[in-house]
Amino acid sequence: MKTILYLGNTYCSNIIELKKLIDRSPAQDSLLGKELLCALKDGTLEKWLSEGNAEEQLLVNKLPQIYSGASDSELLRKLGECFMSNYKTRKFDINNFLTLQSVEGIIGDKQMRVLPINGANITCPRTTSIQMMFNFKFKVEKTIGENVKMFLVVMKNSEAVENSETYEINLRELNNTLEISQSVLYKRANNEFVATSKIELVAEFMEERSTIWSCLLSTNVITVNDISFKMVYVEGGTFNMGEGVPKIEPVHSVTLTPFLISETQVTQELWEAVLGKNPSTYKGKLNPVENISWRDCQFFISKLNEISGLSFRLPTEAEWEYSAKGGNKTLGYPRYSGGSRLKMVGWYETNSNWCTHPVKKLEPNELGIYDMCGNVYEWCNDIYEPYSETPQTNPRGPEQGRYRVLRGGSYYSDPSSCSHNSRAYQGETKKQDTFGLRLAMDA
Repeated sequence: MKTILYLGNTYCSNIIELKKLIDRSPAQDSLLGKELLCALKDGTLEKWLSEGNAEEQLLVNKLPQIYSGASDSELLRKLGECFMSNYKTRKFDINNFLTLQSVEGIIGDKQMRVLPINGANITCPRTTSIQMMFNFKFKVEKTIGENVKMFLVVMKNSEAVENSETYEINLRELNNTLEISQSVLYKRANNEFVATSKIELVAEFMEERSTIWSCLLSTNVITVNDISFKMVYVEGGTFNMGEGVPKIEPVHSVTLTPFLISETQVTQELWEAVLGKNPSTYKGKLNPVENISWRDCQFFISKLNEISGLSFRLPTEAEWEYSAKGGNKTLGYPRYSGGSRLKMVGWYETNSNWCTHPVKKLEPNELGIYDMCGNVYEWCNDIYEPYSETPQTNPRGPEQGRYRVLRGGSYYSDPSSCSHNSRAYQGETKKQDTFGLRLAMDA
């Protein structure tokens, strides 16, 4: 009497029944797949076929051909071909079972914050190891009676270098929601300041992996909608604000804590990637965006923060001047950012042909920052007021006033207006094709 082949909660008495069962069952993501593999590996399937009719006995000779498969999914694929059924394994994808609804993260000693569920950029402290913890909340769409493993992976140059502890769940035991917390230690070389690292939340089932969520890890390279830009780390320090040519009185001592400022003025391609439109008069994807007001800048930054999960802002006037003068790497240029000859470091009335130019075409300053003289004026966050003699730490400007500060001069400016000391101001709603912006953020 022929043996009955039991597969989980069902059974087969002949090859026709087995083919029908395989045809209607996506075995890779069900109990059937695992039962088939067990029957194949322990010899049960071969014994069952050898007791059958001529067709089934011929299949016994084909079974050795499928054992060369390197993975369970490959074995299942070859088994389906052996039975000449319409059975196809399909790659396991956790997103068919769970929908990610929210992500929160704690980076180092920072407070927990909400991160985008479609991937994020995370700027890390300049330390060689950072502890990171993430909390994920899911909606359960459907279940299977199998265990799925989840864990965080740190990737560098497409290679896994760190793993978190594995969190194992049984999808059949879930209700409508799932919440998991995972932590990982991110280690980085002292000189690593490029976005070659990322963290992925990975699900694994039957040797198949799928990525649920990922984020880029960087100290300074940010990617938003496929457009990348660089933030320059500026070490804190104390400088004399207003000192230089021309001198802006009263010169006063300002102390700043570390911050980041963008390597270039915000380009038109970045503005368009965030807002979907380009208000500029002088079009060019790598030209600075212009014809924008201070309030336009605030709207752009709010959308950029929403997309990136970061906290960009306009620089304070003190941060702008400190950066323009080279921070604690300053070579003491008294007038212009990055050199003594304006035509080498900035676009202004003499060399600009009365229009903007692509960023990074002239020489940078001591910090590697470009175009802080000329091209376009840059909005600062501060409300304008005359300087005070009192020493200050991280000044933010007055809380009330009619005008916002602009710094750096433009393609239309004379040399004195392009000095790293020169100050200008306009109302928050004023737009002009000489007005642009540069980004900053807390370190």
